[in-house]
Amino acid sequence: MNDINWNGLRTWEGSQQKAFEKLCCQLAMCDPPEVDAEFIVKGDPDAGVECYWQLHSGEEFGWQAKFFTGGKPTSSQWQQITGSFKKALAKHPSLSKYTICIPQD
Repeated sequence: MNDINWNGLRTWEGSQQKAFEKLCCQLAMCDPPEVDAEFIVKGDPDAGVECYWQLHSGEEFGWQAKFFTGGKPTSSQWQQITGSFKKALAKHPSLSKYTICIPQD
């Protein structure tokens, strides 16, 4: 796999973070978990998910993007991820799958 220079990511609405969130939502949208599931993109504030799939059963599959570059996430960044996860569970009680996207291998 080719290395990607995430620090060179083109901005969206003036922000690389927003561009990464947009990219993650576009990738999530390309992978429906079932036929006719509803895809929903959140805005700011995102309630712990950038976007999610709502299945016919009512279950939700959420995606959260964190634009953390520069190597292994720091303890502060892990705290941000944990905070987003807790917020997602509180705001989306039907959440049964949670994908965290960071621009790292």
